[in-house]
Amino acid sequence: MRVFTVAVAAFVLLVTATAVEAAGTVALPSDVRDGLTAQSVEVGQPTGAPAQLPVSATRAKRIVKRLGFVNGHAVGVYLVRVTGHPGPFDPLPPGRGWTPIAPLQVGDLAWIVVIRDATIPILGPPGGTYRATLVVIVDTTHPKWVVGLTIT
Repeated sequence: MRVFTVAVAAFVLLVTATAVEAAGTVALPSDVRDGLTAQSVEVGQPTGAPAQLPVSATRAKRIVKRLGFVNGHAVGVYLVRVTGHPGPFDPLPPGRGWTPIAPLQVGDLAWIVVIRDATIPILGPPGGTYRATLVVIVDTTHPKWVVGLTIT
């Protein structure tokens, strides 16, 4: 019985990776970081991330793919920590936009799902589509996307 318990414990240790390891150790691409910064969303390394999150990287990817109106390839999923986001009435530096990220707050973990070369419909007149990099922020505590934006 003792050998079985040790074997199970070793298996659990091998299978239970940290959320950072599950998402890979690849850093968020600089163009994505710059695109988020242009919308006043500052992100950094996910230091202190727990071993398991309620929403995994795989689930975050599925949530974004369920949006349905976006076709693209080269999907990347990155775990980040929100490090800065001004309030809606705070002054912004020149040339910066503002994107709401509620319910996320500074200090929260978030999944950044990046879809390169996504085809995005133009919903108003004259219609059509355009291609861009789509960045979707997904909450790590609830299975829902927070905001999606295109970057150049």
